[in-house]
Amino acid sequence: MTMKKLIIQIPCFNEAATLPETLAVLPREIPGIDQIEILIIDDGSTDGTVEVARAEAVHHIVRLPRNMGLAAAFSAGLDNCLWQGADIIVNTDADNQYEARDIPRLIAPIVAGKAEIVIGPAGGDAGEFLSVEAKAPGTGQLGHWPCLRSEYSRCNQWIPGADQRGCSAHLCLERLLLHA
Repeated sequence: MTMKKLIIQIPCFNEAATLPETLAVLPREIPGIDQIEILIIDDGSTDGTVEVARAEAVHHIVRLPRNMGLAAAFSAGLDNCLWQGADIIVNTDADNQYEARDIPRLIAPIVAGKAEIVIGPAGGDAGEFLSVEAKAPGTGQLGHWPCLRSEYSRCNQWIPGADQRGCSAHLCLERLLLHA
């Protein structure tokens, strides 16, 4: 049986005040997952976010040299999650905008091998998650990575405010290879 490692990545910019509560409600066990780790991406915070993350015993911290924006933090997080050996990566927010209790439902299609990426709405019902196959049916081509862009333009579906995401490491590696 293959071990499955989930890394929950949290991009942070000056989130010292909200980070402890966010970390406290993250799942510690999920059916089908053998190991759960937390990664904080510090996007140039000046409020002690990194010190709070260390005090909360976060597994991994990536520090960007200055505030570079959410897209840069998200990408740096994906790269580090892959380097740390993640099989599944969840991106969430440091201010409890998303329901941590929905993470098991978010990744369930990935764990079951039915999806490579799942996108959930901010503050929405977990029933609104969008599961996407990584390869366009019948083509063998990566067809849906643009779902991670804010406009979700090539998904043929759009979920307003969607920002909680889960994806397989396989999908992230294909992204890195295609964009190298």
